Amino acid sequence: DIKSTLENLGYQIHEFIGTSDYRLDLAVVDPTDPTRYKLGIECDSGSYSRAATASDRDRIRNQVMNHLGWKILHMWSTYWFEHKADAIKTLRKNLD
Repeated sequence: DIKSTLENLGYQIHEFIGTSDYRLDLAVVDPTDPTRYKLGIECDSGSYSRAATASDRDRIRNQVMNHLGWKILHMWSTYWFEHKADAIKTLRKNLD
């Protein structure tokens, strides 16, 4: 639902981006440079829940991705479904 919402807003989205066991759920292509991503979106999906520890899941992954130049946003399913309008505002704020 997040992917289709962003696509309806005009963004190009790639899924499951990564080269290791850890993959970002969604990545928004930078419209000014299609070889780069503007934002990585991590959801509470299987990739998130398979992390060995909470530290791996919540701190280390984010630090590594930031070090690699990624801007990461966590979008939790309960927030998305219960506060979709606010979640969309958050996404747009992080993309503008």
